[in-house]
Amino acid sequence: ATIAHPHCVYESENDPDARLFYLRSAVQGKYRNLYLKVVVSYVTQPAVVKTTFFTTNLMGGKLLWIKFP
Repeated sequence: ATIAHPHCVYESENDPDARLFYLRSAVQGKYRNLYLKVVVSYVTQPAVVKTTFFTTNLMGGKLLWIKFP
């Protein structure tokens, strides 16, 4: 869901071939107000998910896409 329907996508500052996908997680419970961050590398085809984790900060290089309400 994070890759298919992200809230925003950034270009990685460290790897120009990677994209950082963010999706706001649950509105209640342990992960309330956190974003799920998925790092996808496009060096090979098909692309590869490098890592995923919850975070409070939206960080990356250039903002490539954002979902407006």
